Amino acid sequence: MLAVCLAVLELFIKSAILFFILLSLFLYLRQHNSFAGFSIRHSYSRGWELLLPESQWLEIKIFPSTVVSRYFIALHFKGLGQKRQAIIICKDALKYDDYRKLMVELKINALKKDDE
Repeated sequence: MLAVCLAVLELFIKSAILFFILLSLFLYLRQHNSFAGFSIRHSYSRGWELLLPESQWLEIKIFPSTVVSRYFIALHFKGLGQKRQAIIICKDALKYDDYRKLMVELKINALKKDDE
């Protein structure tokens, strides 16, 4: 059905649709690639903090919807005065020991506190 409708459209309209699809993809990637080169840390006095490039350490709240697995971490968090955001951290993006330490810290300090 969709193929039939697209077949009768003029070349100009097809080009406009393609342009808006590519524009949407560009904006999506620009927005979601803003965490390249970030750092995360946990301290018992300050809690969880996130460091973005050219920024200061920002206090964040990690949500229980965060997924921790052997292969990736889907980190759901919210900074002060910000909207809810997500970062995917793949296992091969960190050294083995750093990834393991992050998994343990998240399981113990971020996800367990919300269950209590």
